Amino acid sequence: MKQKDEQKQGNLFVGIDLGTSRSSISAGNNTREWIESYVGWPKDFIAQQVVGKPVLFGSEALLNRLSLDLCRPLERG
Repeated sequence: MKQKDEQKQGNLFVGIDLGTSRSSISAGNNTREWIESYVGWPKDFIAQQVVGKPVLFGSEALLNRLSLDLCRPLERG
């Protein structure tokens, strides 16, 4: 009964599991998403012109990994 009351009030519960290479985000509305836990910075000026951004995240960073210095921010806890 309490859960139905909370849903009527518009509460949405979200859980995040931060992983070394993949992170999971779950919501109380039965939605779950996996994202890649990577961050990448262009190696040089030419790479920045190619990727078009100063920093890339997730799967976009992996797709452009040859032009980036990749980092897994949660690698060491």
